[in-house]
Amino acid sequence: MTTAIIGAMRIEVETLCKTFGAKETENGIYVANNGCDTVIICQCGIGKVNAASLTQRLIDKYSPNRIINTGTAGGLAEGLNIGDIIIAEKAAYHDFKPVSIITDMFGDKYICSDTDIVNTAVAACRENNISHRVGTVVTGDCFVSTEKQREDIFAEYPDALCTEMEGAAIAHVCFNNKVPFIIIRAISDFAADEKIFDQFAGFAAEKAAIISEYIAKQ
Repeated sequence: MTTAIIGAMRIEVETLCKTFGAKETENGIYVANNGCDTVIICQCGIGKVNAASLTQRLIDKYSPNRIINTGTAGGLAEGLNIGDIIIAEKAAYHDFKPVSIITDMFGDKYICSDTDIVNTAVAACRENNISHRVGTVVTGDCFVSTEKQREDIFAEYPDALCTEMEGAAIAHVCFNNKVPFIIIRAISDFAADEKIFDQFAGFAAEKAAIISEYIAKQ
């Protein structure tokens, strides 16, 4: 079984590499072997294009059996706390308009995660007593920091739990290549204050890494 784990930022990748004891094999790609299982960890960089291009590169070169996108996110829904895990049952672009273009591509405006991996992620949270919610993650090439941005997102995606900048693009490439995927995000801020993000990004990345490790070992 080969599992690829993609993080956008250095802090996310460094946490994962320590968790798995992965060694760099080429620029930005780290590999850990455990018997018959292989874990590939890489940093895609911030944004949808970076995420999509690296995902396709990984699929072409390593043929992973599944892909995990992990990292931090800005909370949108009520009742979330710093460090809460969001397990993406489905992903969507909040900045792709009109939404009908996406619907034409996928038959829906959402891209759905692999159900078995979602269930495994939920089990990981329960076993580690980590607060979590399962639902919708929305992706866009912007840092959501104003109430107007939040209102615009909720107008199209009232079920959105959090926002980030890579997940739906990774999901899109996985969908095109028929590779099972999951997006695991830990709340680092509340889509309102970059200072809060800077303060809690490391803490949130560690929480997300715990779930990724559990999935990779199944």
